[in-house]
Amino acid sequence: MGNNSFIALYDNHPDAVFTLDLEGNIINFNKSFKRIFGNEDKECTGNFQEYFDENFQEKSSNFQQEAIKGVAQSYTATLINKNGQPISADVKYIPILNNNQQVTGIFGISKVISDDIQSGKETNIIIKDLEFPEDFKDIFNNLEVWFWSFDLQKNNFLLSSPGIEKITGHTLSELRASYLSIIHPEDKERFFEDHRKVLEGVSLNENYRIFHKNGELRWIKTQLFPAYNSSGNIFRLDVIFTDITEYKKSEEMIKHIAYHDYFTNIPNRRFFSEKVTTLIGSPPTNKKSLGILYMVLGHFKNINSTVGNTTRDKLLQLFAHRISKILDNDSFLARLGSDEFGLIIWNYSEADYPIKLAEKIIEKLKNPFFIDQYEMYISISIGISSFPTDGDTSEELIKNSEEALYRAKVIGKNKFQIYSSFTNLNTNNKIFSLERDLKEAIKTNQFLVYFQPRVDTKTGKIVSAEALIRWAHPDWGLITPKEFIPLAEENGSIIEIEDWVLKQICHYIKEWEQSGTPPVPISLNKSPKVILRNDWTTNILSVLKETNIAPSLLEFEITETALLQTNEIVKRAFDLLQEVGIRVALDDFGTGYSSLTHLKEYPISTIKIDKSFVQNISNHRDNIIIKSIISLAKGLEIRVVAEGVETIEQLTFLKQQMCDEVQGYWFSKPLPKAEFEKLLKKGNT
Repeated sequence: MGNNSFIALYDNHPDAVFTLDLEGNIINFNKSFKRIFGNEDKECTGNFQEYFDENFQEKSSNFQQEAIKGVAQSYTATLINKNGQPISADVKYIPILNNNQQVTGIFGISKVISDDIQSGKETNIIIKDLEFPEDFKDIFNNLEVWFWSFDLQKNNFLLSSPGIEKITGHTLSELRASYLSIIHPEDKERFFEDHRKVLEGVSLNENYRIFHKNGELRWIKTQLFPAYNSSGNIFRLDVIFTDITEYKKSEEMIKHIAYHDYFTNIPNRRFFSEKVTTLIGSPPTNKKSLGILYMVLGHFKNINSTVGNTTRDKLLQLFAHRISKILDNDSFLARLGSDEFGLIIWNYSEADYPIKLAEKIIEKLKNPFFIDQYEMYISISIGISSFPTDGDTSEELIKNSEEALYRAKVIGKNKFQIYSSFTNLNTNNKIFSLERDLKEAIKTNQFLVYFQPRVDTKTGKIVSAEALIRWAHPDWGLITPKEFIPLAEENGSIIEIEDWVLKQICHYIKEWEQSGTPPVPISLNKSPKVILRNDWTTNILSVLKETNIAPSLLEFEITETALLQTNEIVKRAFDLLQEVGIRVALDDFGTGYSSLTHLKEYPISTIKIDKSFVQNISNHRDNIIIKSIISLAKGLEIRVVAEGVETIEQLTFLKQQMCDEVQGYWFSKPLPKAEFEKLLKKGNT
């Protein structure tokens, strides 16, 4: 259909059709517009707002402003006709865009719905060549859009503007058979659904992808409007196609920049946070497992100042590439800061997969990076948090992985830590006060040692005890280890504290021997921070020599997590303890991430079943776990201690399973030294 035919249809359209500039002034209008609003004495000029009833002028102005922003508008309002009488009309505003997707004007349609204007008969659109001002023709002939109307009864195009070839590369005759053939297959279903909505009377403004005749994929902004006949039935669809491909490319480029790190081209912190939120909000079947590894490169600022920005940037790129190569599809690596990276992993079946992956990352970084003339090594610290145990929001999971990372950095380079609830160090002023006063507490002897008995299940007698430190703070009162030990590990005072506890215990044992009180082996908790020292066993042997007590009266408790971070130095230290007769116990067994190989590799003499299993002993799964742990230990000739025993039912079950020792409030809470001595003298609980 030719250009003149399009213009003829415009001018002979039964509805008032008009064009406005960005100020709302009328530029062009058709015959129906003049028939309704003008006469020989009144030209249709001025601002379109003047044609509205004063009660609708503000509302219409708001709709115009939205159209100027690029959003098509449709509303019902009261206008004033040429006779000064109010009429009801459906008004549509369609933004007119230039090549740069900027709004240059508004294309408007006003359909009168009151009986005094409509003739009651369906208007036949007669298309014939008519003469119009050249500037009017140019507006429509040169618009970078494709206007088209489709007759729903005859299933054929009524109108097609010249923009069809600019938009699609096709002529109307080429598309007449099936214009849907150019719609991208993935968008067709949505297009059909939107088409159905339009047939129900809904105007739509949607974006679709089409294929240009040359094969290029293009983005099209599509505005669809239903047209009604005098009977109120939809008989035509009016459609505007606008090519927004360049806009989409710019939008995607801007989005990529906004969501990716400039130097490594991997996602940034914003993308990382949104990805965690998306995964948390996914269906339960898709988030059976979800973990975060928060990583920081060691001494990165020194690298930057030594080799310069260019080499630093190359190192970041190589690091991201090396880590990406060991990840599977269910992972997401991002750069969170200068030397910080985040890794999201999900849909893993093994509970210790985050641990294994952290170990793998650390192992991969043992190999150097070769950049220009440099051979560079970098270390890494990793903090791990898991959903939902360590948080059920993106913010909480990321924060807790950072907390774990901070603890990993304290331990040393190439280490990782798993978040636990007591690592949050910033909960209130009390924490800061305790951290400040720790050094003074050591100097002024503010620490106390409490003892919780361990009882033989066969004889009911005390056969050992666990030493538990307390802090008699002058302001806060008696402070438990859970509150101050993490602080001590972070500021390094844990070494002095555990040295003090060791000396106190050894002197107590010697004192009991000299007073005739039969001593029992005392178990002391050892921090990973301490066992990573080269001289920690030397100090133990020195205190034993000083106090002249039997090494068999000491036992050191370590956690499964500590074993994961050990090295050859620690293994040799454990072997040395075994040689001199000091026992090693594996604490909180079943809650950590160690494999059974650790029981084979290390001289473990005792396993302590975590109280969480004991307290839920009526639960079938916990019941089975306890039985399995005891059976495993018996096969390896390792003693078993159950923690947290508080009821006779728990004790009875553990006896039946041949558990060697029990510890908990059923027998005794942790006691001060004097009260514990009384129990030792009695020989039972």
